[in-house]
Order: sequence, then structure tokens, then C-alpha cells
Amino acid sequence: HELAEFERAADSCHLTEEQLHATLFGAQPAVFGHVAVDADDLPYGFALWFLNFSTWEGVHGIHLEDL
Repeated sequence: HELAEFERAADSCHLTEEQLHATLFGAQPAVFGHVAVDADDLPYGFALWFLNFSTWEGVHGIHLEDL
């Protein structure tokens, strides 16, 4: 919830750690994530994305939700 607090939207964030874990690591993940780390293996950024589908093009792509 640190990001929600930073964005001054803490009251709008209802995601729990359990929900996030199930979404990222469940049997059929719906969201994918990557963490950027520095030379000391300390995190300094992340990206969350999910697959989408274009009815115009007939192909899937990705939607980058957070960066």
C-alpha cells in the first residue's frame, strides 16, 4: 500500500497480499510482473502487465499497468 499512500489514494487501495500472490503465482496467472534490481540486488523498480486482445487486429498484445 506504499504506492497508494504515495499517490495520496490509500483509501482507494483494497488489494491484499493474498490476492496479489494468487494473481501473480496461481495456477493460471492473470498478471505478470518484473522487478528491476541494482548491482547489489536491491529492488528499484517494477512492471506489472497483462495480456489483452485486439478485436481490430485479431492478435494479442500486452497492457502495461504499472511501471
